[in-house]
Amino acid sequence: MRHAALLACALAPAYAWAQDGRTVREPVLPPACAVLIGETTHAGRDDAPRIQAAIDKCAPGHAVVLAASNDRRSFVAGPLQLRDGVTLLVDTGTTLYASTDPRLFDRGAGTCGTNDASGRGCRPFIAAEKVRGAGIMGGGTIDGQGGATVLGRTETWWQIARRAQKEKTRQNVPRLIQFDQAQDVTLYRITLKNSPNFHVTLNGVDGFTAWRVTIDTPHDARNTDGIDPISSRNVTIAHSVIRTGDDNVAVKAGSNGPTENVSILHNRFYSGHGMSIGSETNGGVHNVLVDDLTMDGTTSGLRIKSNDMRGGRVDGIVYRDVCLRGIRSPIEITTHYEQPAQPGGLVPEYAGIRMERVRSTTPGRILLQGHDDAHPLVLDLRDVAIAAGSDVKQEHARVQGKFGAGADCAGRFLPFPEPVARNPRPQLTAGQARAYDYRTVLQYVGPVGNERIDPWDPLADPVVTNADLRADYTVDAGAPADGTTRFATVQAAVSRAVTAGGKRRIVIGIAPGTYRELVYVPAGAPPITLAGTGADPQAV
Repeated sequence: MRHAALLACALAPAYAWAQDGRTVREPVLPPACAVLIGETTHAGRDDAPRIQAAIDKCAPGHAVVLAASNDRRSFVAGPLQLRDGVTLLVDTGTTLYASTDPRLFDRGAGTCGTNDASGRGCRPFIAAEKVRGAGIMGGGTIDGQGGATVLGRTETWWQIARRAQKEKTRQNVPRLIQFDQAQDVTLYRITLKNSPNFHVTLNGVDGFTAWRVTIDTPHDARNTDGIDPISSRNVTIAHSVIRTGDDNVAVKAGSNGPTENVSILHNRFYSGHGMSIGSETNGGVHNVLVDDLTMDGTTSGLRIKSNDMRGGRVDGIVYRDVCLRGIRSPIEITTHYEQPAQPGGLVPEYAGIRMERVRSTTPGRILLQGHDDAHPLVLDLRDVAIAAGSDVKQEHARVQGKFGAGADCAGRFLPFPEPVARNPRPQLTAGQARAYDYRTVLQYVGPVGNERIDPWDPLADPVVTNADLRADYTVDAGAPADGTTRFATVQAAVSRAVTAGGKRRIVIGIAPGTYRELVYVPAGAPPITLAGTGADPQAV
């Protein structure tokens, strides 16, 4: 279902700027430039060279599609680099696994897969640096294999991270996806799971959209933040579900500048550390809108955290229509997060924070903390209700409004959308197939166990009955192509039909010849008929 409505939110004038400055619509899948088929397993190889070669050759505005064919559904790869305007599309039923070989991710010092003082020894799995218009899309899955044993080691990536916590060192493990100084980049309809470290990191990005993204990683996987916009602007995270082992979303701003104009809309968070701002805020965090959010079972809920070693100004923050349940600290605003023994000079300052129609349905700890009387928390409460028995602590805070009682979020909490187990249709042997009449077989469509008879009879189609069949597009490898109605490849014609839009059946006429290509037709494309233009239209 297309969400045609614009993500523009009508706020009171003083907060009208607290959102992404762009007009954001639901993304669309681009046409394919190449289609790669997976393998039956994800062990003992590296598909990165063939995937990267396809990305490097792909024209802007197109996608490299990783697709499945029967049980060939898996890719495994070392680090990949996105290019300008190119989308990596992991198709439904397909999984792209990050390799567990630390040598592939190592930055050159031989430290990836170890612990040290810096924790910067690994490259990310998928990186996009100084690109514009790149994306990662599709109904498939990217699996970081954080819980798999690292090649040549006796620990998983997550166990290495836990050991670093005990040793008070830093783990050298890969992030899953990282955008650096990029513009107008997109995540759409993709599932991300089991990252060794942060799932999605934005550094200095201008224009980022995450729409219908699922992040699914165990609650005890250390430092596995969901999406972290850092020193970035014009960010939208919408219609997504996130459960993970650290911050579900963490809006940060370090020495590279502010993070501003952020919209976090129509999302559901499950296990994790909540909807966070910080802890790095020294670059300034401005104009953030969190609207229509449910959090169910996170450790913290609405959270602003920093200290005077990394603090800065946080303002223009609006939380609206938020429902919280089963959360230890439903509202946690602190200026002394992990405060070191020696004070610093970067004082956190939180002003212009507003909460509207926020509901915490179970009791928990409420902390409203400014830094000192000269740097108080300035908070506006409008129709905010918390459960009876909540522990409310307030210091150095100027709060307008009061907490109410009787928090009700009936119908708002939904279970996490667990993936549906794949049930492939059994394949007949050649001998078995001879026992079936194709006229009967072709009547049925639908998933296994829920088949139905399709009223459309393909055997009555004009291509079969030899009725007048007019081609909308023609394919002829031996004739000049114009890119509009005449094409040299079937994929080019299909891609044109997809991007042209419309719902009626499209006929593509194919001239006699040999076309050695794999054709990808994305879900949601109009019906397409391929017809030979030779003496027999059924011969393609």
